[in-house]
Formats: sequence, C-alpha cells, structure tokens
Amino acid sequence: MSNPSARATVRLLWLLASGLLAGNAVAEPLDQGSTLCLHPLVIPIAESQAEARLAKLEKKLVEALVAASYQVAEPQAVSDLFKRLRADFGGFVDPATGRRDEVRYRAFRDRLQAALRQELGCDAQLSAQVVSVRAAFVNGTARWDGTTDDVSSTGRVVMNLLGGVVESGWVAALSLWLNALDLEGNDLAFRSAGIESLVSLAVLRDRDVLPEDRWLTDDKKLDAAIQSALGPNGDALRLRGTPQGVDTVPAGYDAPARRPRGR
Repeated sequence: MSNPSARATVRLLWLLASGLLAGNAVAEPLDQGSTLCLHPLVIPIAESQAEARLAKLEKKLVEALVAASYQVAEPQAVSDLFKRLRADFGGFVDPATGRRDEVRYRAFRDRLQAALRQELGCDAQLSAQVVSVRAAFVNGTARWDGTTDDVSSTGRVVMNLLGGVVESGWVAALSLWLNALDLEGNDLAFRSAGIESLVSLAVLRDRDVLPEDRWLTDDKKLDAAIQSALGPNGDALRLRGTPQGVDTVPAGYDAPARRPRGR
C-alpha cells in the first residue's frame, strides 16, 4: 500500500479497534460520577400547600440520584444563579420587534454555561416536575408511563365481571417528568414515570376524585416513580432517555420543561 493517506487511515482504524485510544475518551454528562445541576421541582399544587410535599419529593429524588452515583448541586443555588444572571441581562426580547434577541440570548446561555460549570461544578442540568396527565384504564386498572394503578373498587370489578361488562375509559393521573440537558440547554434525555391516579370508581359512584391534600403523599408510589424514571444505577435516564420525543413548554422561572410524545 503505497498511498500515505491510505496507510494513515488503516493505522487509525487499527488503533481504534485495538482500544489504544480509549484513554482519550471524554466522559458523557450523564455518566456515573458526574455532577447534575438540579432545578427546583415543580408540582401542580397550590404554592401555599406545596412546600412540605415539594421538600419530600426533592429529598427522595436527590437521594436516588446520589445512590445512582451522581453528585447533585443544591437546587436553591441553581435557582439563585439562574435568577441572578437573568437580572444581569435584563431580558432577551427586542421591544421593537417583539422577538427574542438571539445575540443577547446566546450571550446569556454562554454565561450560564460557564457559571454552572465554574461556580457549581456541574456537568449537566436536570429539571423535574410532576404533571397532570390522562391515563387509560380497562377493567379497573389504569396503565400509563410505565406504571399501573387500581382505579375501581373490588366490588365494581366483580359486578362488571358478573355482568360481562368490559369497562374502559380515561382518568386523571400524575406523572413525574425528568429532563436532562447539557450546560447549553440542549436536550440529553427525557423520562416520564407514572405516580398515581387521581380518580377511584366504586359500585355506586362513577367517579371519586382524590383530594388535592392527598396528592403526592404515598411514599411507595413516589419511590417507585423515581426508580422507574432513573432505572437501576440511573441506566434508564442515561441510556434510554429520548430527547427527540419532547416539545418545549413554558414553566416556572423558565427552567427547562418538556411535554412528552411518549415514554
């Protein structure tokens, strides 16, 4: 093989195949051991009633992330940093056109990326929120976002079976959304996990709505949703997230939020 370029190409392929270049591999933002900037959680509960449940869910999520070998920056520190930079830049909308000033916005993103890395030591961002969704049910069992929940009483299920009735429909439910982004705000991964249904059906009642003061109070359901979203050792978030399957929606203080097209 007399062509120098061809010889160089063959040598490079051999080095890759033999693993001699492995030492130069760059860690991915969601690899175990990386540090995540966790944005403050968002839940669909009135702020005056949400504090205790927010704190509990945030604590559970942080503990699960740490157990999966992640380090987690304090959410309040992330929020304070974000708000400080927003105040410094004074907004991104051009008053003359009503459109976003891309130059200013790009400068903000660059500053934010640098601050997240230098001040908080983060490798990636993570936003988490609980959202209200619709869950399909058949014969008393609702299935959505990788979980199941009983929505009909035993008496109603038995009555339907004896009557040869197949009951189906939709009920309100809650899901946990996790959205991982790089420090520039580009999607890395998205996971959704069902938490609980908000409706129960009894023999004499077609619908009984779970009171809001009982939402997100079942520790077992919260733990199961977090584990479903993260997966063992965080593998589901790291390896099975689907960033291309989400759309941007407004949320909170402009922390990243996403609406899924599927789990």
